[in-house]
Amino acid sequence: MKYGPIDIDSEKMNGTPLFQGTDVPIKAFFEYLQDEKSVNKFLDDYPSVNRKDVVEVLQMAKVAMTNDQILKDHFASETAGS
Repeated sequence: MKYGPIDIDSEKMNGTPLFQGTDVPIKAFFEYLQDEKSVNKFLDDYPSVNRKDVVEVLQMAKVAMTNDQILKDHFASETAGS
């Protein structure tokens, strides 16, 4: 299944979401950011991924993280204020 720049194929890396046309997991990109590495460093280390796809993934994450229903469905804490 294809979601913009993201490919998910149950026969490829057990269905891990990948940057389209690569074997690079989307998760790897977010781990780079979490480790305070730059987008440029990620692109240097994974030359099969293009900047346009990285930007599109960030835009998708922005939509997801600013959507009240997605937040409620996936990230709501059991106690208010947590």
